[in-house]
Amino acid sequence: MKSTLLFLPSFITEASLLTSQTKTKLFKIFKLLSDNPRHPSLQTSKIKPHNILYECRVDKTYRLVFDVQNNQLRLWSVGRHDGPLKFGELKSATSIHSDDSSVEDAIDFMTNRQFIELDYNNIVYILLNKQNV
Repeated sequence: MKSTLLFLPSFITEASLLTSQTKTKLFKIFKLLSDNPRHPSLQTSKIKPHNILYECRVDKTYRLVFDVQNNQLRLWSVGRHDGPLKFGELKSATSIHSDDSSVEDAIDFMTNRQFIELDYNNIVYILLNKQNV
């Protein structure tokens, strides 16, 4: 069963700044993610220490950060290896410790974001034409 891809507007902005060669790779990643987020070539793994967000490989240099909610993949960030991972570490749980308030803050951060649902053809068009949403 295919997953729906939802894009954070900042993800689209980050992706539009990639080279055309990297965008082409990213388009293949969208298809793989939609079909199977655990496809071996994606090398998907949870971002530690909180295990709320996932990262997958676009290529040797670039990584993509996403989470899964109700068979929807929400794409958060894309960029050079360390950037998305740091994003995930900072944003995924905003310092979840053992106290409930931190967990609530993290859940609030994760749920109060506006994502855009775009089909494959629309996201390719937007990124190839460097349009902002």
